[in-house]
Amino acid sequence: MSEMQYAKLSTNSLLNQLKQFLTVNNFQVGDKLPAERALAEEFKVSRSSIRKALKTLVDKGIIESRQVGGNYLKIPDVDPIASEILDAVNRESSLFEQVTEYRYYLEPIIARLAAQKRTEKQLNQLKLVVFEQQRRKSLELPFDGKLDANFHLQLANCTGNFLFIETMKRLNRIYSEGRSDEVRDDEWKEFSIKTHLQIIDAIENRDSDLCENLLREHILTVKDKHIFANKKE
Repeated sequence: MSEMQYAKLSTNSLLNQLKQFLTVNNFQVGDKLPAERALAEEFKVSRSSIRKALKTLVDKGIIESRQVGGNYLKIPDVDPIASEILDAVNRESSLFEQVTEYRYYLEPIIARLAAQKRTEKQLNQLKLVVFEQQRRKSLELPFDGKLDANFHLQLANCTGNFLFIETMKRLNRIYSEGRSDEVRDDEWKEFSIKTHLQIIDAIENRDSDLCENLLREHILTVKDKHIFANKKE
């Protein structure tokens, strides 16, 4: 199932999927649960969501975390595990909504100023980021979310405004899990590269109107298509 399809999952369907996974695999008391990465990839959520859910389950005595060996089921009921993972996903979805709203109003203005004020060196830095995105995709390497974050930071650098730059650094830290590899498939990678290249062309031509519009469309697409967008009812 692609990321675009996963984005349409409702709360109930995700909960059912979690329960089915745990039931089909017939987890019994004492069984070892899959690793964080495996669970994140199975349900197309970030490892952060899984990690927080597992910690809560350990605190509640539902699973046992062993220093060497992972997490083990302590009670025969899978419902609390499914519900806790779902709650973690919903919390991350709420954060995603707030971050996206903030980005929608902030980043188009940054893009407009970037087109007006960028230097050749700054333009080349943007190109290097996208070149590395293309390289990693062509070699089927993990699509490092830090590259996406760096692209938007470089846009802020182009403005020369300290406040925009520091705001983007903080925003990137808050939003890091939304860019993790578990929640991005090939279709999403192509979208990221394509729109970044379009933005670079507008900046190179110093077309501030186009650059602002492209960034606004980029954020709207993220809002509509990202896996966290519709994880809740």
